[in-house]
Amino acid sequence: MSDELQVKCRKCNIGGKENQFRNIHSRGYLYFECSSCAREIGRAYYARNKSKLTEVKRLYRKSNKYKVDASIRKCRYELEEKEFNILKNEQKNSCAICNKEFEDGRYKGPCVDHCHVTGKVRGLLCRGCNTFIGAYEKRMNLLPKIQRYINR
Repeated sequence: MSDELQVKCRKCNIGGKENQFRNIHSRGYLYFECSSCAREIGRAYYARNKSKLTEVKRLYRKSNKYKVDASIRKCRYELEEKEFNILKNEQKNSCAICNKEFEDGRYKGPCVDHCHVTGKVRGLLCRGCNTFIGAYEKRMNLLPKIQRYINR
């Protein structure tokens, strides 16, 4: 016999173990929702409050831009804030290619350069060098033609 509490979804009445349901605390009561009902309720709430939620998200991002940027780096490149700052200090707060000093602000700060095959972080670049490297990686076979074109 299991010690797990058996509960029912408040919307569809499907029963199951408590750990399979989302707990909802409302007005002093505890309710349970199965994952499909919870998803449906969440989507309906978002549809009713889309403009309000979008504005809240925009204001949060605006007032917490460094926190948001750190979260994006962690998610995309598995780069912790501490590792990012170490890399930035090792490069003397400048681009690894052109040595241009990084500025503060969105779209002015360092870009994380990484290998698109392995995902390994190579270093921090300014936006111009990062754009150039991205375009170059996709067209490496054209480098001799590009050099001939520039030198004519």
